[in-house]
Amino acid sequence: MSDLSLKLSAYLDQELPEDQLEEIRHLIETDPKVSEEFERLAFANDHALSEFDDFLESDTSEDLISMIENAELETSVKPLPQAANNNFSFRSMAAGIALLIAGGIGGFVFNEANQPEITVAQTTGWLHHVADYHGIYAQQKRHLVEVGADEADHIVGWLSNTTGLPFSIPDITSTGFEFQGARLLVVKGKPVAQLMYKDQTGSVVAICFQSNSGSMMGSNETKSSTINGFDILSWSKGNGQYLVIGDQTESRLKEVADQVKLDI
Repeated sequence: MSDLSLKLSAYLDQELPEDQLEEIRHLIETDPKVSEEFERLAFANDHALSEFDDFLESDTSEDLISMIENAELETSVKPLPQAANNNFSFRSMAAGIALLIAGGIGGFVFNEANQPEITVAQTTGWLHHVADYHGIYAQQKRHLVEVGADEADHIVGWLSNTTGLPFSIPDITSTGFEFQGARLLVVKGKPVAQLMYKDQTGSVVAICFQSNSGSMMGSNETKSSTINGFDILSWSKGNGQYLVIGDQTESRLKEVADQVKLDI
């Protein structure tokens, strides 16, 4: 892996030293080859995280549960090592623990009496992945979208056919946001449409949707989430799942969602 690839990977993981941030950010925004490589890395990273999510959500076999329940606990347990890197994520630790369980415990047993209780948060499904994508693409200037707003008819045909959901591009100019164009995302092997909007200050919000494929979110009631510093309002309608996403500081998100529900 080249030095540039290592820097791009570190930038994606938010581990790049501050004195190199501006240099890499500028290259991503101005150099098409660098931007393309960064997008490949971002896609690979998202795919890997998706695989971990699927693994963590999979059912544990009864034989493994029985083995854990009947294991003899040792009288002393060494404390879990502390991560040297402050950016070490709990999600990565959880994935590592899952891999240990899958490969066999091999005598390593958690002593519930001596260890603090660890609660693993429920995964947020496609919302988390969309938040990851938005965190990358909302920073782009030259490459904010794949297909520009001047090809609106093409966008509607392209994304309707790909997602299986007919739609009209929502007009949210009343909220101060202008349609910029669209992207196609992939979340756990499923196509997700992303419509991008920007206001005069450069603030970006996105409208995303995907087919339910038989997995309903529940009611059509709007649900609020905050992931990776972004606010998300999501709901289901018919055989589709929809959301709008923007910065936590964005006060117009509900107004945007209300308009989208009328238009899409």
